[in-house]
Amino acid sequence: MTPTTTGAPPIGRPIANTRVHVLDADLRPTPPGVPGELYIAGAGVARGYTNRTALTATRFVADPYGPPAERMYRTGDVVRRRTDGNLEFVGRADDQVKIRDFRIELGEIETVLATHPQVGSAVVVAREDHPGNQQLAAYFVPTTDTPPTDADLRTHLERLLPGYMVPAFLIATDTFPLTPSGKVDRRALPAPSPAATGTDTPRVAPSQGAQATLAAIWADVLGLPADRIDATSDFFALGGNSVLSVQVVYRARRAGWHLVPKDLFTHPTIQRLATAAEPATEPTTEPTTEPTAPQPHTPQQTGTPPATTPDTAGHPALTPAFLATRLTELARTHRVPGAQLALRHAGRLITVETGERTAGTGLPVTTDTVFPIASLTKPVTALLVQLLATQGRLDLDAPIGAYLPELPATSPVGRITTRQALSHTGGLVAAIDERTPSTDRRTWVQRHCDETAVTHQPDTAFSYSDVGYVLAGRLVEALTGLDWRTAVQSLLLRPLAITAAFNGQPGQRPAAQGHLLLDRPLPIPEQTFSPLDDPAVALAATAADLLRLAAVHDHTAPGVLDPAAADAMLHDRTADLAVGPFGLADGWGLGWAVFHGAHGDWHGHDGSGDGTWSHLRFDAATGTAVALTTNAGTGAALWEDLLAELGAAGLHVANHSARTLSAPAAPVAAPAECAGHYANGDWDCQVQAHPEGLTLSVGHGPRSTLTCHADLRFTTQGGSGIPGTGRFLRDPDTGRIELLQLAGRLLRRTAATAG
Repeated sequence: MTPTTTGAPPIGRPIANTRVHVLDADLRPTPPGVPGELYIAGAGVARGYTNRTALTATRFVADPYGPPAERMYRTGDVVRRRTDGNLEFVGRADDQVKIRDFRIELGEIETVLATHPQVGSAVVVAREDHPGNQQLAAYFVPTTDTPPTDADLRTHLERLLPGYMVPAFLIATDTFPLTPSGKVDRRALPAPSPAATGTDTPRVAPSQGAQATLAAIWADVLGLPADRIDATSDFFALGGNSVLSVQVVYRARRAGWHLVPKDLFTHPTIQRLATAAEPATEPTTEPTTEPTAPQPHTPQQTGTPPATTPDTAGHPALTPAFLATRLTELARTHRVPGAQLALRHAGRLITVETGERTAGTGLPVTTDTVFPIASLTKPVTALLVQLLATQGRLDLDAPIGAYLPELPATSPVGRITTRQALSHTGGLVAAIDERTPSTDRRTWVQRHCDETAVTHQPDTAFSYSDVGYVLAGRLVEALTGLDWRTAVQSLLLRPLAITAAFNGQPGQRPAAQGHLLLDRPLPIPEQTFSPLDDPAVALAATAADLLRLAAVHDHTAPGVLDPAAADAMLHDRTADLAVGPFGLADGWGLGWAVFHGAHGDWHGHDGSGDGTWSHLRFDAATGTAVALTTNAGTGAALWEDLLAELGAAGLHVANHSARTLSAPAAPVAAPAECAGHYANGDWDCQVQAHPEGLTLSVGHGPRSTLTCHADLRFTTQGGSGIPGTGRFLRDPDTGRIELLQLAGRLLRRTAATAG
């Protein structure tokens, strides 16, 4: 280096018999000057770490640019290639953070800040002093008695770095705290004060109207004093990010100003955003008080409608007292210890509860009691993915492997699109039962997403799959830099005014327990789902929470999603498939099932856990929605009987019965060729022929008798836990029965079974 050289020194070129690659997260070469991770290949690379298989798999990876079967070493160093071919060290990959959807090397910011003549040394960290609000903070030791001004440092940084890499906070300090080993103790750096975001220019106060409303929202969301919000300040320079932008949009809509998330990116100041905000016809509001919780088996009204509100659109029977009475009686009939019902209709919300959270404890189900909702988690994950898509962060029709560094986009699973995964049309295996649990979803993808995870050609058949949603959860993590739970809580649930609760971790909310029904209801200690399955099954919620989810698609009120994006999720993607959904719904969109009704389509989903059932149906055109949460395995039967009661009262909710077949023909003797072993992932079924007919068993469970019809649909009787309906399918080429569809899963014959 010469005395006038600035910046980081080069680390040279590769030595003999080695090659180096500077690659991005998708293992693509980065252009000169663009940082990437350094990989080393060639004859000098070892085969791995002795007796450390897991670490070897992480660091010694396949070399896509070398001879077949050759590996390269992932150094963890972030470098960039200069125009002269030399490599320049930028930092460590473990110092890489994600802010405002951009991956940032903290070391690069430190290097640029340290080139300012009045800065001796600098340390940059990503702070999250408020949950969900991650911001860059730069600490520096000045070289003069008078530190450089905030404006001077920002001008210097903005000249050399993109805007998203300019720290929100600039803090001068005399020294850095050190660890016992003499390194900078980043955890001991003090939290910046709001004044650290200040500038040296006079404040431009927001004007009245939209500017004043938006400024108050910004102050609340960003955690800043109201007098710190300048009408000309950039939202992201103040510490905003995509997570917080969703909250701003939601709160603005509640205050009567219509925005969409992308408005914060194209109009990042109060002045400009106010010009993009359009007055809503009326503010979007939720009830400000929670309804009074009824005691078990005591009908009470939750919420009193205004005197001018019509009585449930001409159906006076649908009163709180009527619904509470019917819920209590049906729960008693089906031996369900506790349940919640929520109904939104004609602008009116009714919630009623009955029974106990855990049988025999005397603890009542209240309005805020959460129930495990199992597979009703899937549409929540789908909503989050659609939200990211509307922000331009992914293409639903691009290969999912294009976004996951551990999954090649040309592999059988990597070629599947996000849209196919969310609509269960990707041909993915139903579920994967891990004997040795993976440590995280990235490892899970690496271990299991090979050719065995695809059971049939994508876009040819519907087959319900938890695997597609685990992949979607991993996609959320890759795009946001957050784990799935944090992302769904901060990006979606909080803007919807839903307090997040998870199976086994309900937070401060009372939780119901699942029950197995034998001679008496027996509590099930906990749900048996793996943490890796969270994006498919992890949430717990109240019936009222489920209605808030449905409100995203309500045509009569704005939601967190653009209306066109919300409607796109409801479009049936299975109508033209050779094998559509059966036993669950009439069709399927993105996360949501489709139910054909006499007066139009309804949408929703069901969730079955260990001794729990939850259900949601909604009509997007009218805003009508009904949700039920129960803590017993017989909750599904309660749901069907409840819908019959609602229909008798004049509210016809479209549904797909899990107990009976629509328009069944006369029973016939099932073909003996139906007998056999059928499997899909950890779903394993035996169909056996006996003189009196066929029986079906799932796994090692009890047998159920089949009643078959001429179209090869069947119903089951007996056998606890076995779905009530199913069907056999013939191969169109051979004419042989090769498939069994049960609870939406498409199982393939693996062997014939003797009677």
